[in-house]
Amino acid sequence: MICYILGSLLPSGVFFSVAIGITLYGFAYFVFHEVVFHRRFKWLKGWKPTYVRSVILAHSMHHRHHSPIDGECFGLLIFPMKYFKKEKLKRKNITKE
Repeated sequence: MICYILGSLLPSGVFFSVAIGITLYGFAYFVFHEVVFHRRFKWLKGWKPTYVRSVILAHSMHHRHHSPIDGECFGLLIFPMKYFKKEKLKRKNITKE
């Protein structure tokens, strides 16, 4: 909130840009973490492209362990390629059957 206020008062626009970036990240976090990963809202029930399923798989591996020693850490939408390859292979095997 302070960045929005300072951004509207100061002419440089840096604070306003930071405020917009934080807002967009918060919106992306809400949509992907709460709606897609944990399915707290049923908005995107049938939407499951390979990338989204890969992100869900990676996120479940992130939550698999409760200690930081055993857990895996990566960004909100950036994860190791092995999860994408697993989902791509899984989808390829499903379409063959």
